[in-house]
Amino acid sequence: MEERELELLAAKAAEVAEKRADERAAVKAAKDAEIKAAVEAGIEEYKNTQEPAWKGGFATKKVTKLGLKDDEMASFLHYIRTGDSVAAKAAMVEGADSYGGFLVPEDFHATIQAKVNELAWPRRAGVQILNGSRDVMQVPREGTSLTKWEVTAESCDYYEEEPQLDPLSLTAYKWTRLIKLSEELVEDQAANLDEFLSNTIADWAAQTESYMCAVGSGSGQHTGVACWTSTTTLVANTTLATSDVITVAEIFALAYSLNDGLRDRAVWLTNGTTESYIRQLLVSTPYAFGPPSLQGTGTGMGGIFGRPMFNSSGMSAYNSGESDTVVLAFFDPKAYMIYERKGLAIRRLNELYAANGQVGLIASFRQTGGIAIPAHVKHLCNKDAT
Repeated sequence: MEERELELLAAKAAEVAEKRADERAAVKAAKDAEIKAAVEAGIEEYKNTQEPAWKGGFATKKVTKLGLKDDEMASFLHYIRTGDSVAAKAAMVEGADSYGGFLVPEDFHATIQAKVNELAWPRRAGVQILNGSRDVMQVPREGTSLTKWEVTAESCDYYEEEPQLDPLSLTAYKWTRLIKLSEELVEDQAANLDEFLSNTIADWAAQTESYMCAVGSGSGQHTGVACWTSTTTLVANTTLATSDVITVAEIFALAYSLNDGLRDRAVWLTNGTTESYIRQLLVSTPYAFGPPSLQGTGTGMGGIFGRPMFNSSGMSAYNSGESDTVVLAFFDPKAYMIYERKGLAIRRLNELYAANGQVGLIASFRQTGGIAIPAHVKHLCNKDAT
């Protein structure tokens, strides 16, 4: 073989060897890049999900609308933390609120409602709760208390008694409350935000319901059990004989003015100052309201005549000197109705309080209440309330 041919073969072999070396290097580089990408992806996921905060920031999990479509609660909390409504809409399309917010998930609303049931006196007393989807609910209101049935002989006319039924229009008024939270609290995954919101909202809702169901004026709000103006012509009012004085006889008269078939389930409602005064009557008149085992306050004890007594700070005290006010009510709780539109809506305000490092949340619900059977409600009023 000639020398020239040998040189060509050597050059060809070197070229092939170099090409193979390049191919091996390219394969190694590709594998290294794949490993690096996987590591970086793992680090990024760690940044987004780990607690506490990463490099001084707060970890807010990044999601897509598909990532939360099967989890309403996770979607809702993601919306509260980030203001991202895309993911929320994916899971809560049916919960869109006309004011730009979202109805809270059923489980979250049930948690809030359970706490309201424990805190609000109307729920503990056992008033009627009506739920609906309309702004206005029409219910029949009984103007007179029906009497017993009558025996009817064969071939005789039926006994006729016509109840006076007037429509009671219950308009579910909108009740709102603004909640301001720091951006750090909202964004921190470690913060138990859902529990904080449920406790806060439940407490406010219970206070609103307890106050309005007691003394609401009936004008753009509930008609309270102890409302004087709206029930003057409907509810039987008894006036104190002496200003700033309640006697045992007057309490007896109020209790026994209620139909005997209703007393076993009736409840008392009054101001705390008035209840304290009534309790002091027990000192001078032991057993006047029943044996000690049937005395006490609230649902944990027997109350007066064995019936629970609830307090409302909105009611006037017996010694307030205010005229046209109810100081003590004895009533059948089934005579009172609360109507509420289903759902609690929350809307996040992204920019309004941004300059203060805060996020605003607007919570709203719709509710009203009214007396459905006025004959089953009895009032004891201040002296000049006639």
